[in-house]
Amino acid sequence: MYKFEIYKNTYDPMISTSYNDNIRYAEELYVFERTIYPLWNDLAFKWVRDDGRFFFRKILDGEFSLINTDFDWANEIRQNNSEKNFYRILKISEKVNGSWGVVWKGFFSVINGTFDLGKCSSKFSEILVFDEYSVILENIEKEINLIDLPTYNVNYEIHTYDFDVDVSSSVNYFTACSSVIPTFLEPLVTEFYPDELEKWTLVRKQTNYGGQEYHDGVYSWVYNITLVYRRDVTYAAAPPGAEWVLIDNTGALNKYARHYKDMDALTFSTILYDKMYYVPVSGVNCKFTYSDNNVVLPSDLEYENERARLFTTVVYHLINQTSSITTYESTFFEAVTNPITGNTNTLNLLMLFQISDMKPTSDPATRGMYSFKDLENWLEMFQCGWYIDEYGSLRIEHRKYFDLGLSYTENQSDMIISKVGLEVDYSSDTPQIETIKFGYSNGQDFIGEPIIYHGNIVNRTEDSGKRDYSFSNISTDLTYVTSNEDEIGNDGFFMVSTVITNNGELWVYKINGDITGELIWNGYLSTANLMNDYWKWWRSTSSGIMNNVRTEFTAKNIIIHSDIIIPSCDSFNPYKLKTTDIGDGVVEEALLTLKDKKLTLTLSY
Repeated sequence: MYKFEIYKNTYDPMISTSYNDNIRYAEELYVFERTIYPLWNDLAFKWVRDDGRFFFRKILDGEFSLINTDFDWANEIRQNNSEKNFYRILKISEKVNGSWGVVWKGFFSVINGTFDLGKCSSKFSEILVFDEYSVILENIEKEINLIDLPTYNVNYEIHTYDFDVDVSSSVNYFTACSSVIPTFLEPLVTEFYPDELEKWTLVRKQTNYGGQEYHDGVYSWVYNITLVYRRDVTYAAAPPGAEWVLIDNTGALNKYARHYKDMDALTFSTILYDKMYYVPVSGVNCKFTYSDNNVVLPSDLEYENERARLFTTVVYHLINQTSSITTYESTFFEAVTNPITGNTNTLNLLMLFQISDMKPTSDPATRGMYSFKDLENWLEMFQCGWYIDEYGSLRIEHRKYFDLGLSYTENQSDMIISKVGLEVDYSSDTPQIETIKFGYSNGQDFIGEPIIYHGNIVNRTEDSGKRDYSFSNISTDLTYVTSNEDEIGNDGFFMVSTVITNNGELWVYKINGDITGELIWNGYLSTANLMNDYWKWWRSTSSGIMNNVRTEFTAKNIIIHSDIIIPSCDSFNPYKLKTTDIGDGVVEEALLTLKDKKLTLTLSY
């Protein structure tokens, strides 16, 4: 037996003065208005994952009609602009063992109804659920300022990646000046281009004004122009390919070179961008000096950055500003031992910066606006998601925790369903290629390599065969960002993984990259190492190519078992696995009819 009740919030919605509509979500402000007696046959409760997230929401499926006095009441609201704007919620209660208990709540509005004025009836469907997720999801793009949080001092070294450069020798060139960039600069680049056989590629051109110099009886404006070249070099007994040429055979192995290629496995790991600076002047003569005097390769420099914010505090600040939730839990981020790697957790002292605060010469940022939507994107770096647990805390965990029925160690099943049909389908959600892309990445371990799968179950279609995971508003390549500040914008964020040293200082981790094997700053958050640590779970197949080597994975569920119909139980938990004749199934969707109390499940294995 069910009871349908309408509760009205008598406060004027317009008194809310903030982005977060605290009037709408304050259930204590709603007072009983009336009991309605709708006509319904197909109403059901449906548990669905919200927009690809890991948690479930219980929605009302189907439609109901209002007639007689219930229609008159709803129609009066429809015609009254003031009444129409007041918030109302629908509470559905069920009588169990002689007691009524609320089993569902939703926001009731006449705009969800279709009114037939001739028949004096109205139909309602798609009633928006009112649950613990409503506040967060309706405020998911609300931005708050990271800069409001307390800061920490984080230590690291600033340096450049290794690369080969060649600069043309000094040449003096005099010409008439003008107030625009001289057109003759481009031909000069070609004129002083190194020998083609040496395989050099011009990667940077820099022009600096050096003042005045007396020459041939007149003062000339002096410009220093630096041309920076780069090439790929490898040592082998034979050329690796047709584009390589021999440039030195005096060593144990021949030295081969080719033109620099971006994002190729055999290249060096840094891109140098073209630069040109010019101070327009007017005069009789200009002297242009081509030299290598302006090429400076910075050495390692210890740096203490005082503008870090603790990631845990960032999460707390966000939920407190966008919801009524006050507590946050995470075994994945907070435990001493990480539940996925089984090793010491290197994520419990994550630090977040507004990215301009990573520039050594910048002033402290005054705005670093982020939202819950940004947080969701950052969590996806680690294959993590969030839900609100039974204690009302926001809990963030790896998807393995959800896939095992809210456990990191073993399957958690709460229902045994026997003698079910064995007719199943297969999911096509098995892309052949998966890539991770961060903003401002340049080192090979931070650029990463795609995960590649082979086999007959892999989806190779144009639309579904490749999946890109983009984290464009956050960066982790410490060496590149700190040593190339002219190339870095002012919008976005930077994340580092830190450790407390014996003297109590916070230092960024420096570890071996999983692709290059070289020691790299902030390596735990490189694309290669994130993949190796946290992306072996829930992949397209049980093995594939990760970071250029064959790797064993835990494959995702691709067996889909639909239309499992059983009598309903008193309480249904969509997070727990359901054991059938096939195995322990993950709930993908569930529907409970109100009329005959039948539960229909869709499971994956």
